[in-house]
Amino acid sequence: MDILATNSFKKERRTSCALYLSIILFFYCGVAPALATITLTAEQIQVYGSASETQRVHFLISRAKAGQHELAATLLQHFPLQGPHAADRTLYVEGLILEGQGDLTGAVEKYRAALADDPSLTLVRAQLAETLATLGKDDSAKHHLKLLEAEAPNEDAARGIRSFIDRIDAKRPLTFSGFISLAPTTNLNGGSSHSKVYSSNPIFGDGAYLDISAANQKQSGVGLAAGASIGYSKRMGNHAELVLAADVSGQIYADHEFNSTSFSQSAELRYHLDNGYIGLGAIADEVIDPNAVDIIQDGMTYHSFGPRASLLRFITPHDTLTASAVYEWRDYANSSFMDGTSILSEVSLNHGFNSTFNVTVSGGYDKVDSETSFLSYGTFFGGLGFYKELPLGITLNGNAQARFSKFDDKNPVFFTTREDQRYSASLTLTKRDFNIAGFAPSLSYAYTKNFSNIATSDYDAHAVDFRLTKDF
Repeated sequence: MDILATNSFKKERRTSCALYLSIILFFYCGVAPALATITLTAEQIQVYGSASETQRVHFLISRAKAGQHELAATLLQHFPLQGPHAADRTLYVEGLILEGQGDLTGAVEKYRAALADDPSLTLVRAQLAETLATLGKDDSAKHHLKLLEAEAPNEDAARGIRSFIDRIDAKRPLTFSGFISLAPTTNLNGGSSHSKVYSSNPIFGDGAYLDISAANQKQSGVGLAAGASIGYSKRMGNHAELVLAADVSGQIYADHEFNSTSFSQSAELRYHLDNGYIGLGAIADEVIDPNAVDIIQDGMTYHSFGPRASLLRFITPHDTLTASAVYEWRDYANSSFMDGTSILSEVSLNHGFNSTFNVTVSGGYDKVDSETSFLSYGTFFGGLGFYKELPLGITLNGNAQARFSKFDDKNPVFFTTREDQRYSASLTLTKRDFNIAGFAPSLSYAYTKNFSNIATSDYDAHAVDFRLTKDF
């Protein structure tokens, strides 16, 4: 991670090399680093006391990293850092001292405290990532390393960071993760926001308004969402990699009618290039709704399978392109009229402005073909997301998406071809400096509005999600 040292404290001036080196030589020759307690001579105090604040910071960092952490601790105690950046600089040096003393957990707390105040301190972030990796906190370490790619001055530096991530993955080929969240929502069943629907079907009379059943109107509730994932990756030579993954997730509500469980499995063979990889594999999904009460809800229980292709390309040190395409066969357990195929495709471009801010633009096309033509549709979609770390330990993560769908044939009940426009947005707030057993609390709010020319599919929804995350 030495490539990031030049970005350490962005407001610092260049050090006077002559005085800086004289301080190092003076203390290196005059003080034994192995001593638990170091007593400074009057001459040493005079030399160090005449140094500038920037020179002191560089000296403390160099001595702490060189194993003379007791010397750094003694100097920091006798000569507390001053100035507008003293608090964060002190936290960083204290973290290095704790590392030298073998207290890696304490060092992580110091680094995180500094980043909570000023997330732009890239040297602190790099040290945090390295220490987290040493502690075996791989998910957190990789989170910070991926953010640091935006600070890489060139492709070689970015490749060095990616190699660090690869080494973390290599030492733990089998991974586990999970989540549980409290998830209240105003529309847990995706029901209509209306109580009546207009139909031009002549069977019901010209301009008839039909009542929408209570079961198909939106219903609010508070539930729990939980999930778990297992992954396995194995490099086979310099270029090939096998990646296996399996996920399970579910929602539990007071009204068990809306409970559901979903499973997903995938296997992919990736061919790595210097600037990314291409992948080819297969996926399978199952959705189970054991409490379905009618034929439409029964239709939500299905399984699907098919091939998948993927692509990841590092265009520049700051820009990453990803793309995927899936062709799948769908088989519905109790509603064979919904059986069919689908094509799901998406491409996204992520640009990292710096280690605290990145933006993602995405888009794609889905085509679902059913044995029943009025249930078949095509969807174009586009989205925009951002990640931003702020002072006070706050991280904001936002996403917005627009989807435009058109069905293939007229609905036989409402005698019109369904067209939808769905707009959704979410905002997640994470408090990075609230460390709860190695996790940070995260609160999300999401809003969805679906405009449809058929009232049973015209709805809105507000949802809140509270969980703990390791991405901090």
